[in-house]
Amino acid sequence: MSFYQRGGALIDVSVLSDGIEGSEGWVVEVWDLTPGGPGELLHIHFDSRGRATVDRVAASVDDDFVEWALSVARSELA
Repeated sequence: MSFYQRGGALIDVSVLSDGIEGSEGWVVEVWDLTPGGPGELLHIHFDSRGRATVDRVAASVDDDFVEWALSVARSELA
């Protein structure tokens, strides 16, 4: 779990196993922990080859934020 500041928001990035036995995949959850914020924002799924799929949990997430979150997620997995 790591914390970041982005656009005045406190962002939590957590790396989790994908929960699939025998898999080498990961899920990165991205949350806005700012009081009154939207909470859970994204799930970024990485397969065993490092390919990413993004699920937007909050409708308010824009493309710039997704690109930033992907960059952070990759650095967290490195």
